[in-house]
This record gives sequence, structure tokens and C-alpha cells, in this order.
Amino acid sequence: MSNNFEENNKFFNTDGTINRRTFITNLLITEIFEALVYSTPMLILLIINPDITSSIMKSAIQTGMFPRWLAIYCFVVWIMKIGLLYPSIVKRIRDITGNYDNTNWVFAVLAFSVMAFLPAPPAIRQILSSVPFVIAICLMVLKGRISGERPKSEIFKFNWGAMFGTWIWGVINKSYITLLSIPLFFTTGFIPFMIICGIKGNEWAYKNSEKTLEDFHKSQSKQAAAFSAIIPVVFILFLFFGSITGLIAFGKYLKKNPEALKKLENYSQELIKSSTETRFSKIKFTENEYQFYMNPVEWSKLPQYGKLNTFHIAENYVILSVFKENKDIKDLITYAKEYRKIKIYSTFNNEILAEFHFNEQKIKDLTEKYKKREIPAKEYWKSINQGYKFNEHPTLP
Repeated sequence: MSNNFEENNKFFNTDGTINRRTFITNLLITEIFEALVYSTPMLILLIINPDITSSIMKSAIQTGMFPRWLAIYCFVVWIMKIGLLYPSIVKRIRDITGNYDNTNWVFAVLAFSVMAFLPAPPAIRQILSSVPFVIAICLMVLKGRISGERPKSEIFKFNWGAMFGTWIWGVINKSYITLLSIPLFFTTGFIPFMIICGIKGNEWAYKNSEKTLEDFHKSQSKQAAAFSAIIPVVFILFLFFGSITGLIAFGKYLKKNPEALKKLENYSQELIKSSTETRFSKIKFTENEYQFYMNPVEWSKLPQYGKLNTFHIAENYVILSVFKENKDIKDLITYAKEYRKIKIYSTFNNEILAEFHFNEQKIKDLTEKYKKREIPAKEYWKSINQGYKFNEHPTLP
């Protein structure tokens, strides 16, 4: 039976045990797998096909869930990840408990891992989705009864030079597996692979080193200091100039394709309107009013700034729905006349919860003073905000 407790770092083998270090490495490998089959392809798809982006966002806002096809895709990828990680889970639980037969523990972990996809109300689903994360943390941090009794190796230390230097460090130390970071750089799996390089760096490099252990660690410490200082600076510069180049290229693209900008604006407006429609129980436009209905219990729980923000959301909805078709609206005074039509009503008894009640002449006077710089912007907007009237104590059901 003692042979069953031998350390077994083979990825797909369920015999023996693994320590925390190996389990974390295997977990990161499954993250790279997810990056290749899900995260990166989805990111590319969302970039090249804004229609899908709009569809996903709308579904998430209106129902609190992803479209069915995406939910199935996520579930399949998650099951595949659990399948890949299954041998590591078995060996890690065996190491933690010190028992060979851990069928019940393994079954419980797998069952809880699938719970994240069970149909449930959003609040419950959010709790369920955190369970796999908590389980993974426990498997990573709990000390093993078997591995804890074994002497610690001086080689198994985190290598910061390998993490920051990746393939450059790998070439210097003849650890050519780090060259995988080059294609992974263009995926969301690059960061997990960087961490793997940090975890496994000393192990890879020492196999190809002829130095003594002491000299090896001194050499790696110098490399770690160099890469830790240089690579972050290079990365920041790359990100900065890459962002500028990307913005310039995007600007040129929109200039050559004005219909793309219009399409982007439409998507943005649709998302804002969808978000507003989920915030209010009902929205109704009449000739004299723009009516928004809200549960008075929810309204009463909002702080002052929350009530103001809710009214601003209604204003934006009116702007997108009505004002874009009205070519005569050019100034704040005209907007104020329209804002007076906006009313937030209680769904319980049609009681007014909020409205904008302001004298247009006063707004005109304030605007003129602001243009002449007779009053600061802070005072100007503070005065404007006084036009919002909120019912602080609505009748509750």
C-alpha cells in the first residue's frame, strides 16, 4: 500500500500523490487549455463580430444569463477542464487525507464543481459559481499529510527571472520549453504560462546546469533581479506605444468606414436602452409625459445619489429614444423643457417618486453666468441639481 503514496507527477495518471506545487502547475495547464479553446476564440469572435457582442450583452442585461449557445459552450469547456484535472484532484485529495480510497471526497468535489452551472436565481447562482473557486483554493493551500513529511528540495523555489523573462530566460538557461510563451503571448494563456515558468524554472534550468547548487542559486538571483527590473518597464512601454498605435489605426479605420462608427454607436445605444428597460418595471411615453415606473420599496432603499443617478438613466433613455430625432434641440434650456416631462412613478399606487421641476429662465440665467465665468462649474451644476425633486418617503405596499 505504501507504493500508492509515492509521488506521481504524470498528468493523466491517478496513482500516487502530488504536492501543492504540482497541483497548482496542473491547474494552470488547464487554464491554458481554457484560454486556447474558449477565452481567446471568444475574444476574437467578439472583436470581429459586434453583432454577437450586442446579443450577449443584451441577454445578460435582460435575463441575467448568457445566450443558450454560449452557456452550453461554457459548460462543455468546464466539463473538459474538470476531466483534465480529475487525476490531479484524486492525487491531491489522497495527499491531503493520507488515505488511498477517497471516492466520496472526489465525488463531492466534482459534484460541487458542476454546481456552478445549475439553473438558479442570480443570487444563488453567484454563490454556486464561487464554490469551485473555493475548492481549488483549498486544494492549493492545504498541507498534505504525505508530501508534508517529505524533505523539501532546494531546487523547488519560485524563479522570478523565469516568470518575467519566459523564453529569453529559457534560451539563456537552455530551457527551451519556455519558447511556448511566444505563441501563447497572443492568447489569454500567456499569464498562466508565465506563472508555470516561475514555478518550474529552477527545475528546468538545473537539469542543464553544471554549476553547484549554491552557484546555481546565485546565478538565478542575478537573472531574477535583471529580468524583474527590465521586463516590466519594457512591457509598460510596449503597452503604451501599442495602445497609441492601436488607437491611431482604429481612428483611421473609422475615418475610412464611417458606417462602422455609426454601427458601433447603435450597439452602444441599444445596450443602454436595454439596461434601462430592465431597471424600470414599465416605461410609457405619452404626448405630455415620459413615464417610468419603479417599485417604491427599491426606490426607498436608494441613497440620494442613487435616486439622482436613476433619474439620469431615465434622461439618457429619453435622449436616445426621442431627442435624436428632434433637430431643434440645441441647448440645455430646451432639454430642461423636455426633462420636465420625465416622471418616475410608483408601481404600487402611481405616486410620483421623482421629477425635474425647474424654471427655464433660472437655467438661462445660470447658463449665461457660467458662460461668462461668473460662477464656477461646481456651483452651476449644484444649482441645476436642485431642480430634481425626489419623494423620500413613498407609500410602500
